[in-house]
Amino acid sequence: MYDDLFFKKISYFIIVFSIAQCAVIPEETIPLAPGIYDVNREFYRMGILNAWAITYIEKIEILDDYQFKMHFKWVGDIDFGLIVYFKKGSDITNKNMYVTDNLDNRYDHTDNQGVGSFNLYNGEVKRGWFLFPPLDTKVRSITMHDGDQDKETTFYFQ
Repeated sequence: MYDDLFFKKISYFIIVFSIAQCAVIPEETIPLAPGIYDVNREFYRMGILNAWAITYIEKIEILDDYQFKMHFKWVGDIDFGLIVYFKKGSDITNKNMYVTDNLDNRYDHTDNQGVGSFNLYNGEVKRGWFLFPPLDTKVRSITMHDGDQDKETTFYFQ
């Protein structure tokens, strides 16, 4: 009774429509407006043997002039044994900590706090931030890069 070609066309439309919807909408977005936005995203883990530092991007803060801060958190995960702490190197003048956007702009940090060298013990939490120049208000996404660790993560704006 029904034409097989009709069902093939309908099936193709449903599959294409479903794929297109999944690809277009990012999982999480934050407003491109002044404010402090909790993102609490694990950026990466690094360490040796039984000493690990887990690096998180905890918040993105957009200031009134659209400068923005990336707030970091480092958590020590050390299984006591040969190593009792993890030593984090300084990022105060590190130009490999930078942000890019979907418009091909690069943002190098202009100020920072709490990102110098420190020892991180088991369960200890340290916090710091990087300040970046103003965002272009046409931006739809930014990517934080740690070139020393070859890590990056992207955040999307509404």
